[in-house]
Amino acid sequence: MEKLDPLIYDHVISEERVDPLKILFADDTPRNIDAANQRGWALCIHHVSVRDTVAKIERLVDNQVGYERPFVCSPFSGNR
Repeated sequence: MEKLDPLIYDHVISEERVDPLKILFADDTPRNIDAANQRGWALCIHHVSVRDTVAKIERLVDNQVGYERPFVCSPFSGNR
């Protein structure tokens, strides 16, 4: 299976027994981010560089404090 195959995202959810709303997915290919988001993965980051990805994750963490459910992003642009 490849990341673009929607079954890989369902497989991860099933095998890991994780809620797709709680998955943080970073990838350098926008089509993989779109594929994951279409399967219900809510926290998707377009990886451009380590510094950029870390900054986006830090903003996600800052935005999540005090919230029970994460916000949905497709893909996360870092402009929140």
